[in-house]
Amino acid sequence: ALTTVLPGKAQTGKYYIDGRETTREELLKLPAGAIESMANSVENGLPVVRIKLKPEGGEQAPATGQQEKNAATPHEKAMQLVRGIYEQHTLLKEGDLAADFRAAKYAGGDLTLTALRGKVVLLNFWATWCPPCREELARVQSDVIDRFAGRDFIFLPVSRGEARSAVETFRNQKGYDFPMGLDSAQSVYGLYATNFIPRNFLIDREGNVVQATIGYEPEEFDALIANIEKTLEK
Repeated sequence: ALTTVLPGKAQTGKYYIDGRETTREELLKLPAGAIESMANSVENGLPVVRIKLKPEGGEQAPATGQQEKNAATPHEKAMQLVRGIYEQHTLLKEGDLAADFRAAKYAGGDLTLTALRGKVVLLNFWATWCPPCREELARVQSDVIDRFAGRDFIFLPVSRGEARSAVETFRNQKGYDFPMGLDSAQSVYGLYATNFIPRNFLIDREGNVVQATIGYEPEEFDALIANIEKTLEK
């Protein structure tokens, strides 16, 4: 569905129809055949989608035969555009060897990815100011940590671009006590991506990226959890 590749409901993005700024919801309601052209860009770090509608009365009838098979719907075109934005800012993707790193631990000391080899790792990049990050973290204890407790699995959330004091305040407010990594200089994040959070990288026992996700949607997170289970069973 289009909702899995557009910025999530809690994320910021900008949408324009014939030069008029609109909402994500209105964009999703556009009828098939109404779009004349679409363009995407990134402005100030945010995905921007600009749509030009066909002149009134200019909507074409659906294609038939082979044309219908090959024609992309407006929603499919939008999916391709936004996916393109995200892929431009993603450095490691499915099948790639996950980049090793050394990061400071919130509780003190440091950690490396190679030290976790032999375990399935869910590497999560987040920030305290990010609404979809906060939504996602609210599910972690019960849906991820508790669910896979006692198995060869590690949930590794790494705070991107924030001081330890900001993370400490956030943890105290939320009552979180699970381990976290700190990446105030974004040196770890920079090995995996150049923009957008939250991000998840599911890494198998051999250190390969199994799945990479951007943003937070409940359905997509459910699918990620199912993929953790599948990866653990291999």
